[in-house]
Amino acid sequence: MIWPNRFTALSACAVMIAATAIGCRQGNNDGMSGSASSQEELMKGIMTVPTTETPESLAAKKTQLQENLKQAQELSAQGKIREAVKLLESSVLLDHKDRELLVEVVRAKRALAKIQVTEEPTEFYPTIVSAGAYLRTLQGYFSDFTKEEKELFAGVLFDEACAHARSNRRDEFSGAFSAAISEGFADIERLKSDHDLNEFRKVPDLKSMIDQAIESISKKK
Repeated sequence: MIWPNRFTALSACAVMIAATAIGCRQGNNDGMSGSASSQEELMKGIMTVPTTETPESLAAKKTQLQENLKQAQELSAQGKIREAVKLLESSVLLDHKDRELLVEVVRAKRALAKIQVTEEPTEFYPTIVSAGAYLRTLQGYFSDFTKEEKELFAGVLFDEACAHARSNRRDEFSGAFSAAISEGFADIERLKSDHDLNEFRKVPDLKSMIDQAIESISKKK
């Protein structure tokens, strides 16, 4: 795809991240489907992004981003996770490479997905897969993560793997599961008993993958 000249790299990044969530809705086994109107609304918002920046505009964006982050963290602390996620995702347009912002988006999206598992089950899949997409974007820019961040990432990737398993997406499951183990996921009990993996434990190659992960983690403990 060739982007129009007035689109910045930021616009392209925002399109790809948002398109990930829309794509999840289109393919979700729970019956969800994306809509043309959703995509049109997305494009309308992105096409207003300016092509040039000045030191003043960059400073203003940085200030706004910090204010948004603080507000989003306060919303999360108050249990207003949906509002926090909405604010954080809109803030990606201010700086799609801000480390703290991307970590916070991943954290908030995972928290929202945990709520949706019981309250809005049809929304769980696109939310956790979107969290994984933001995570991979973050990992594409940075590598100096803290122990706490690595644990968060491993958990998000395993949750994503479970979501793929629930939707019977074998290839996607394999990718997310392998990434979770590589990131240090080490909860043997979940590997042994998480009900989302029940059907995949009956598939020889996937069962072998899970068993090997359990064995590898056990040896390290």
